[in-house]
Amino acid sequence: MNVSRDIDGELKSYFEIFYFARDKFCLTNKVDHESEIRGCLNILGGVHATWQGLMDHEEYRYVTPQFSLIDDLIFITCFSLAQPLVDSKIGEIPDSLISEVTHVSLELLELMFTADSNPSDDIARYLENVLHISVMNCGPAWDIANTALNRYATLINDDMVGDNYQTLVNWIGPMVAFAEEANSEHFEGTRVLWANDIFFKENEDFDLDF
Repeated sequence: MNVSRDIDGELKSYFEIFYFARDKFCLTNKVDHESEIRGCLNILGGVHATWQGLMDHEEYRYVTPQFSLIDDLIFITCFSLAQPLVDSKIGEIPDSLISEVTHVSLELLELMFTADSNPSDDIARYLENVLHISVMNCGPAWDIANTALNRYATLINDDMVGDNYQTLVNWIGPMVAFAEEANSEHFEGTRVLWANDIFFKENEDFDLDF
């Protein structure tokens, strides 16, 4: 491979269209929660498909996904998914849409921890917030996360990928367990909707008004 090439720049260029989409769906004031969620979901789905395509492309066969290159894109998109999920009324967002959000977020998290040579805990925390809110508010979303968790658990003893899937179990397991407990009849605690406070800590870095 030509060492003079700007591989990072090349990789990031493939995501330019998603930055335009982010500006449309994430950085404008929205009153329609469902449309905002659908727009941001399409961005995350496109990010996942693009990394997969690059991994399959002969020219980049020795290059692993580098999620940190598009940290700002994923941060804003995840917040713009999570906030309307928190703000929406019960039944306002279709379970099928929340389930798709859960599925795509899990796919991204799995891809990052199994393929990125230097996975980002910050990006994992962005996705953790989206997933936590989804599984708290939607039974089918919880089912998807629980099914994924059970699959991860079958792989933790694998010699090649066991550590990667143990990491996924460590991220997903607590939220699945908490959502199950919080939605039970005997739960007497507080239904905490944010898994962590990273969106608010990074507000100044991304110049967003929360």
